[in-house]
Parts: sequence; C-alpha cells; structure tokens
Amino acid sequence: MLKLFFTIVFFHTVLSAQEKLLDSAALSHQKTYTSLAEALKEPWKVYKLSLQYQHIASVPAQLSQLKNLQILDLSNNGISEVSDVIGPLQNLQVLDLSFQVSPSQPNYNDVVPLPCLNKLSPAIGKLTHLTHLYLHGHAVAPVVLMQIVSKDI
Repeated sequence: MLKLFFTIVFFHTVLSAQEKLLDSAALSHQKTYTSLAEALKEPWKVYKLSLQYQHIASVPAQLSQLKNLQILDLSNNGISEVSDVIGPLQNLQVLDLSFQVSPSQPNYNDVVPLPCLNKLSPAIGKLTHLTHLYLHGHAVAPVVLMQIVSKDI
C-alpha cells in the first residue's frame, strides 16, 4: 500500500512539473542542456536546450518529447527547413535559427557563409508563447513571416 502511495505521489509530481511556463528570471536559473541525448534522459527537466554548432541538418523529431522546453537554440547549424516538428513545443518562448549555413561548405566559419534556411513551417505561428524568433544571417521575406505568424512576435 505504501509503495502504491509513493508511486502515485511520484507521478503526480512529474505530471505537475510538466508544461510549466517560467518567466525570464526563473529561466535564467535553469540548466542549459547542450546535448539532445542528455536532455532526453529526463525530458521533463529541460527548459533550455542549446544545440548550436552541432552540424545538425534538420530539426530533430525527438524535440517533441521536451514538453517544458522554453528556449531552443539551433543557431550555427545546417538546417534548411523547419518542419512541423516544432509544433508540439507549445511552451517555447525563444527560438534561435540564426546563421544556418550549407553543410556543403568546407568550413562552417567561412567569412561569407551561404545561408541555407529556406523554409519555415506555419507551425511556428501557432507557438502562442513564442516572443523571440531569431533569424540573423537570413534574408527572410516579410511575406514569408506574415504567412507563419498569427500574432506579434
């Protein structure tokens, strides 16, 4: 009976910790994970994930397991398309897709990088808590942004 009680308390704690939106002060005290594998070990604890400079070619589908994720940095990779994989990240407040360069470039740090991000999913416009979308280093037409954004970002 006692074991059942502790099991119920454990699952209640885990479930109540999920999908909790933090303010910037609380977020500043959260750990920033730099490995997706590490983040997936305890996905309910992940509020900030930085996968910059990891030569990623597409947005990892496993991100959808990170229900509390609120800051996602995918900058300086080789992502050409942001698919609907981003849609389940309903608590996302900050998304950094800056400086996506073609993986065919011999050096990611070339002086004149060739931007390769050319498609943003309309799912970004449905991220109701998104307040910052960083696209530095890309010539994204305002028309494209208007198609994906359903509110002021």
